[in-house]
Formats: sequence, C-alpha cells, structure tokens
Amino acid sequence: MFTPRKTHLLLPQEAEQFTAQLTRFRRKLEEESGEPVEGMEVNAALLLLDVSKFMGLNETQACDVLGKSAAAHVAVILETQVKLKN
Repeated sequence: MFTPRKTHLLLPQEAEQFTAQLTRFRRKLEEESGEPVEGMEVNAALLLLDVSKFMGLNETQACDVLGKSAAAHVAVILETQVKLKN
C-alpha cells in the first residue's frame, strides 16, 4: 500500500481537479465491473494502465508509467484477452 509523504505534489486547485477526475474514474470502474470499488480485486499494473489512459496519456507515456517489466506483463495479459474473445 502506498504511504503518502507530507510533501504535496498538487496545488489546492489542482488537487480539486484531480479529485474530480479520480472520482469519475472510480465511478467508471464501478459501472463497468458492476460492483463497488472496495469489492474489486485488481492487478496493480492493469489499474495503472487504466488510470494512465483515463488521464489522457499516450501508449508510450503509459508504458513509462508502468516500467518495462510491468508493460510487458500487461501486453501479455491484453494479448491473451484478445485471443480469448476471438
């Protein structure tokens, strides 16, 4: 679990906007999964990818957020999901 530090990365007005964006993201997760966020078990790498996409990052930027190992892991998961749908 992430332990926040006392330093703040966002200005107060930025924090309000970020809060609103993350709230919309949570609601989207709940809507798409059909369950409340506290009942979800998620892969952290997939969650970071979803947050990155939701925040408007491109694929390269999202991969930078994930790091090389997690990006490769997510690619395998997504490839497997595509194969299962076909």
